[in-house]
Amino acid sequence: MKYDRLAAIVRAATLCFVLAAMTHPASAQTQLQLARTHIQHVIVIMQENRSFDHYFGAFPGADGITVDANGVPLKCYPLSGGGCVRPFHDRHAFNAGSGHAPVDSITDIDKNAMDGFLYAQQKNAKATCQRKASPICATGGFQRHDAVGYHTADEIPNYWAYARQFVLQDRLHEPVASYSLPSHLYMTSAWSASCTDNEDPFSCTGNILPEGSAVAAHNFAWSDVTDLLDRAGISWKYYLAEGQVADCENGEIDCPPQDLRSTAGTFQNPLPGFQEIQDKNAAAPGYLAAHNPPLEQFYADLSGGNLPAVSWIVPTKTVSEHPPSDITEGMQYVTALVNALMQNPVWQNTVIFLAWDDWGGFFDHVVPPVSDLANSARVGYGIRVPGIIISPWVKGGTIDHQIFSFDAYLKLIEDLFLNGERIGGAAGLRPDPRPVVRESLTSVTHPTGSGFTGNSVPVGNLLNDFNFSQTPLQPLILQTNIPNEFNGMLNKSTGKLTFPLTWLPVVSEPVAGYTVYRTTTSGTNYKPVPGCSAAFGQPFTGTSCTDTSVTPGVTYYYVATSTKQNGVESHRTGEVEITP
Repeated sequence: MKYDRLAAIVRAATLCFVLAAMTHPASAQTQLQLARTHIQHVIVIMQENRSFDHYFGAFPGADGITVDANGVPLKCYPLSGGGCVRPFHDRHAFNAGSGHAPVDSITDIDKNAMDGFLYAQQKNAKATCQRKASPICATGGFQRHDAVGYHTADEIPNYWAYARQFVLQDRLHEPVASYSLPSHLYMTSAWSASCTDNEDPFSCTGNILPEGSAVAAHNFAWSDVTDLLDRAGISWKYYLAEGQVADCENGEIDCPPQDLRSTAGTFQNPLPGFQEIQDKNAAAPGYLAAHNPPLEQFYADLSGGNLPAVSWIVPTKTVSEHPPSDITEGMQYVTALVNALMQNPVWQNTVIFLAWDDWGGFFDHVVPPVSDLANSARVGYGIRVPGIIISPWVKGGTIDHQIFSFDAYLKLIEDLFLNGERIGGAAGLRPDPRPVVRESLTSVTHPTGSGFTGNSVPVGNLLNDFNFSQTPLQPLILQTNIPNEFNGMLNKSTGKLTFPLTWLPVVSEPVAGYTVYRTTTSGTNYKPVPGCSAAFGQPFTGTSCTDTSVTPGVTYYYVATSTKQNGVESHRTGEVEITP
């Protein structure tokens, strides 16, 4: 092996680790021992392309959008042609977002001003919509400047419900300032690199924009955490919803569809690209298929009592929330996963980490701290993404302000199941030249001008979010058939618009009814549509209503709401735009 020359270094590093472990504070050791008793399953559900401010900037108590006494956002994001746009409540379930390659990150961060999001969106819109007919252009998001739009419980009620009931992380950063492939590489191996020799990790050089073809070429020569899990006899699986890949190579905003399939390496499924996994599969055919199965196997494993200790779950494009995918469908998909876990006995010893792999070009006001550099340029951390921790043992109803990235998931896995063994660096299973072992980071640096006091700040500890002496939190079972953007159908013979309504309200108590509203100004001045309201109780299977007062050639915008028995609106759909 090419690693023999480092055997002495490995032994020395291992000894240092043992000595360090012996000096941990007693309270931390006690918390870790309790965690090892109470947590037997760690599940990472990774969605796509949303920033923290975009999803939770309006969440009460979170480090979100700053507003004046009248609730008007203070910051106005400049447009390239002059003027600016303030953050606005975007009720659309379809968003355009923007590019999310390193160059877009640099534009968005704009020397720590965090004000380049609309510049980047305008540039990407021009490149995307003038070059070709792209489905993303039909969302209207570019025209609305939705890179600075935000959602609330109106559009993503279940995510806000999880945030209220469990733990919301408002300082979770993407591990790299880049797109899905490097982010998923960090999620599983805490490094992203390009290698010239599949068998030699020291041929690898850090790269936060690796070409997507690298996955198919199987040239990730360094270790990932599954190497350590296999050696320790810890079960794991990387489940994926088969269909189409959500992201584009190099973080482009639009690209031709690519297949997302079990055992095939893609931007969202990097494990087949690791040489170590390829070697194991060659030695034991079927190894990769057993560990990298379709999502259906997750439900089978759960119901059959075979859920592994460590799981990752990644979505297909339609449920990924990657623009222009419908955020409602993504929330339905995640809710189904969480409901299944909560309704199974494993709930009592499970922690679910729900996150989004990169910011998708959407705005965020927090300057990312620097974890490591390459040629004086930021490698990580990237822009903030939403993070929710769901478990019966978390400190429910809290917001965690500790600084994290996806490294924290790996660190917890390694501490729970691997006695604190780390993946990379000289002491790794396959030693490599990565400059920073992310799981061992104790601090990161806030750049000058970031608005934070002090440059060096500690990296958080996920175990601080747990209370293993509390009464376990109860499951929160939520509706999965969620109000969606509905389609208006124009009857050309009558000139009337008909709306099929086939959704269930997202509430557990009985619901009084629904109302359809209309406006000619997107997002404002909605008025009830005559004849388009009705009373009903759960379950509601569907009906339709007709707008009899439309004028040909005028553009109308519609939303539908459900109401509770007390008359309070419980949910509003995304807005649909129609010109009869």
